[in-house]
Amino acid sequence: MDLIYNDPADVEIFNGIFGSSWLTAAGLDPNIGAFLLLDKEKRVVADKNAARCLSLKEDSSDHDEISELLTVARGFAPDFEARLVPCGEGMTAGFIYIRELPEFMELHCELSPVRSVTAAAVNDPFSALMMICVEGAEGTPEFIDSCCFTAADTIIKKLPEGALLTRISENEFRAFLPSSVEDPAAVAEMLCREVSAAEIVDRFGSAVSGENPLTLSIGVCAGNRPAASKIHGAAFALFQAVSDAENAVKVFRPESYEQGKGDYYSLIKLSQLINDNLFVYHFQPIVSAHTGEIVAYEALMRSDPAIGYGPLEILDLAEKRGRLYDIEIATLRNTLKILSENQSFFDERHMFINSIPSELLSEEDFGAIIADYGELLEKTVVEFTERAEITDSSLECVKERLKRGRMGLAIDDYGTGYSNTSNLMRYSPDFVKIDRSLIADIDKKPKMQVLVASIIEFVHSTGGMALAEGVETLEEIRTVIGMSVDLLQGYYVSRPKPVLINDISEKIKNEIIKINLELRSGIRKVYRAADGENLDLGRLAIERYTEILVEGGMVKLSGSPDTLVRIPIVVKQDADCIITLNNVNIETDTDVNVLTLSQGCYVQLVCQGENVFREGAVIVPESAYLRISGSGSLCVFADAHNCCAVGNVHDADFGEIEIDLDGRLAVSVNGVNGIGIGGGHGGSVSISAGTIEVAVSSSYGVGIGSSSGKTKLDLHDCALDITANSTQAVCIGSLEGSPEIAMHDVSFSCVCTGNELCAIGALGSEPAVIDMHDLQINTELRGRKIINIGTEGSAADCTIKKAMIALYSEGSAVAGIGDRKGGGSLFIEDTDLQLKFLTGSCHLLGSPNGSQEYTRVIKKISLNE
Repeated sequence: MDLIYNDPADVEIFNGIFGSSWLTAAGLDPNIGAFLLLDKEKRVVADKNAARCLSLKEDSSDHDEISELLTVARGFAPDFEARLVPCGEGMTAGFIYIRELPEFMELHCELSPVRSVTAAAVNDPFSALMMICVEGAEGTPEFIDSCCFTAADTIIKKLPEGALLTRISENEFRAFLPSSVEDPAAVAEMLCREVSAAEIVDRFGSAVSGENPLTLSIGVCAGNRPAASKIHGAAFALFQAVSDAENAVKVFRPESYEQGKGDYYSLIKLSQLINDNLFVYHFQPIVSAHTGEIVAYEALMRSDPAIGYGPLEILDLAEKRGRLYDIEIATLRNTLKILSENQSFFDERHMFINSIPSELLSEEDFGAIIADYGELLEKTVVEFTERAEITDSSLECVKERLKRGRMGLAIDDYGTGYSNTSNLMRYSPDFVKIDRSLIADIDKKPKMQVLVASIIEFVHSTGGMALAEGVETLEEIRTVIGMSVDLLQGYYVSRPKPVLINDISEKIKNEIIKINLELRSGIRKVYRAADGENLDLGRLAIERYTEILVEGGMVKLSGSPDTLVRIPIVVKQDADCIITLNNVNIETDTDVNVLTLSQGCYVQLVCQGENVFREGAVIVPESAYLRISGSGSLCVFADAHNCCAVGNVHDADFGEIEIDLDGRLAVSVNGVNGIGIGGGHGGSVSISAGTIEVAVSSSYGVGIGSSSGKTKLDLHDCALDITANSTQAVCIGSLEGSPEIAMHDVSFSCVCTGNELCAIGALGSEPAVIDMHDLQINTELRGRKIINIGTEGSAADCTIKKAMIALYSEGSAVAGIGDRKGGGSLFIEDTDLQLKFLTGSCHLLGSPNGSQEYTRVIKKISLNE
């Protein structure tokens, strides 16, 4: 056999690639040939067989056209097969041959062999080729078979004389029309009409009930073109016809081809990828966030380099061409085959397999997978990568199959698209993969940390495991481990590889273990707040800080009323600072204070929004100063054996406390010794604005004041509401000390129950100075021994002007204003007094050893009425 285009130098190259004996071997089969393209010289070398297959002529060697035809033959034309062989740089060499295709099913009608149609096109260069696609055949296998038979039989009977027809796939045919047919497009239109009008019959000729659903899409290519090019053109025209719902027949036109060949080649590559199963897979480890051990691998779809498509491109093309189902079943079968061949890697591990749940496998296909792989399905986790919403009925079917195969379920890309909270509840997955968009730089994004932490908590509450997807830095890993994530996957841990690995890098594994040890060891981790810094308490909590140290300047603490953190605040000794609270919600252990002022510090606490301190107190030691201001509110709930809400405990000195809050301050103490605002000895309390609510529940309690020592209380321009339930209780004043109390422009009410009670003053034997004007007082005391305003057995100097006072008491011994046994002066002016006592022993006003003076006083007294 001779070569065409046989420049002596080219012949030498050809023989060097294929061997000098090739031409003799090629003579045994006229349908296989060899070719060589010299890309730089733009020359073609081919044997006679290749020239025949490609319709080459002795005087033509169009390099570019042949190169394009070979691309098509390799990727789409089912009866042309092209295989490349290794050769030098700048050259393309290989074999091409015409092959017969097996019939998909016997139709019992006169179909021509594939080789005959191709050969006819080669021998009649002016002939036409048609690619025919039968559409609409859906239903039972029997009905589909009848539809295919009817279409083929009708086409054969209506084709003109000399035409040939062959079946090349389940619903596709190729027809040869000789050059004697003047208008191939008209023949194609006629075939469309005839098939649509035909009566559906089975293979025995019996009519099948029901309407005819059949339509044809036909691509036509005619003219003096090589046979391979003509096949290619007809296939492209069919592609156009299928894509254009309004036109069932398309004729190949070069200008249309130039515009649409990009999409067409994409279809060619997709078909080659699926039909020849040219998928390849890389495997990315999924590791425990606690130990760094590999617990699973995710199988990531790739394509053969000859295809060159990434996974997203493959899925997008498959969706456009209606082949997602083929992708779904290929992915499942291919990955299970790999798992089956590598079972030693999956002793305690799983394979995560991506799935499109809307592409529900048929029962037949799923049953075949169960039969082929059986118990190996227990090693798989189906990972939903949603491209469309799945219906409830399909979801129930998926869940039933997962249960039948004992497979796990994972939600991918949580936080984006269809992977949302509602679907999380619908799917009830075993694993939730938090999307990379939420994980990226999470160590630098406080708000994102709060969101991801809430997602992890929610996943755990539903019994699932949370996986951080796409971790790329050690800082990201540290942050998500601090949030209690369960699993890690990403480039920092291990990149996808074409092989399964037994372990990740020892360095990375040790880093993961070290992070866990640090978090579990309870190591004290202090955040030093800088001047001007705005701290997000949620972020600090996620990063496991155990304390905030304020050394001075202006610091803002921000949180959320719905987010509780456990980070106490300490102000450094002698520091001068302004701390702004913005919706913080802090809880500590009962033996740890929420805010501790050190000796000699000067602190202004500015409240914005709603702020809550739980369990621990605000400690103001001797020589420290605290001013509470702002437009927001602050609630302090202290609970301990010896506790104080704002100030210091019953046996310790406290410093200066000033409250100038436009909003609300509510404190509550619960313990044996409890003080709302104040402390044990000395100190001072000044309240000049706001609504102050104090609740005391203890054996020995003080609302505002001290347990002993000299205490100065200055209360004005505020509303005070105090409740106490104690064995011994003083609302404003001191249990055993000597208080100096000044009150004006105040609305004060108190409700107390207990044994020994005092509303304003002192219970012990120390004197008290009480100066009040322009105020309203309402007391309601129930106990054994009661003092409304004054002292017991000491001296109470009381000055009251311009007041409205209503005192109600129930007890064995009740005193109104003054000291029932001691001395002291009582001066009341321009005041309305209402006293209602239920008692066996009553002392209304003044003291037996002191003075009394009343000016313009209205008294209304009710005893035991």
